[in-house]
Amino acid sequence: MSEHNNMKIGKFPTLETLLDELERVDAELRRLAADAEDSVYIATYERHWALRGLINATPSRSLSDIRAKAAVLRMEAARDADFECDVSGSARELAKSLAADVVALEGCAE
Repeated sequence: MSEHNNMKIGKFPTLETLLDELERVDAELRRLAADAEDSVYIATYERHWALRGLINATPSRSLSDIRAKAAVLRMEAARDADFECDVSGSARELAKSLAADVVALEGCAE
């Protein structure tokens, strides 16, 4: 099976796998910030948003998923401390998604 960005194509990645990929892309984005060609920086920035949107849309099915999504929320809250942005993958939307996941998992435990 072919690989793209460390994730197997044709399989649904776990939230932990998505977090690992986001951390890799985030490090690349920070590295590029100072000296990137615009097209490379923009592509990396768009990948960063796409991963956050995918993480936002993926329901947590376990405590490790909750931890992974919480790590992404912490990452984004550092960028948007006032939670002003409200698109998929933003700190605000990740917080809402995480809260819904906690409630859903709590309901399964009862």
